[in-house]
Amino acid sequence: MQSTSSAKPLPSVDLVYTKTAVGRHEVGHRGAGLNARQRTALIMLDGQRDARVLETLMPSDQVAPILAALMGLGLIAPAASGLASPAPEAPALAAIKAELIQSAERYLGVMADGVVARVRQAADATELLRVLGHWHMAMQDSKHGKEAARALLDKTRATLA
Repeated sequence: MQSTSSAKPLPSVDLVYTKTAVGRHEVGHRGAGLNARQRTALIMLDGQRDARVLETLMPSDQVAPILAALMGLGLIAPAASGLASPAPEAPALAAIKAELIQSAERYLGVMADGVVARVRQAADATELLRVLGHWHMAMQDSKHGKEAARALLDKTRATLA
């Protein structure tokens, strides 16, 4: 039996990862036999945002083992800088929060309260990225929110990245 002291430490979720050439090929050809969460992680790791963005899509305790698996297959590597881009300044964050709140109130009706409360409580870009997944799922479930959600989601991710 292998001792735990010789086990490799799990990769940090605080780093920025990028796809390797093999990883980019995998996205288009699906040859590595990845499960759904591994594939999602591979697609999301864009060399711009740290791996914590994955915590908006899956349980946080699964992120580091998935990173380890992807690294083990040679699909991802830490980005050259290894650090996330600086967080947007407070005015940009406030503007994003205002847009998310406005869209939730417009499209979600009585279901907006919970989403709006989460958006308001987000103190920084990292927390807002975590809330973004909840906002997006609620918008996708609404009758007319789907149309508005995609554009605002892309804009928000680009600003927070």
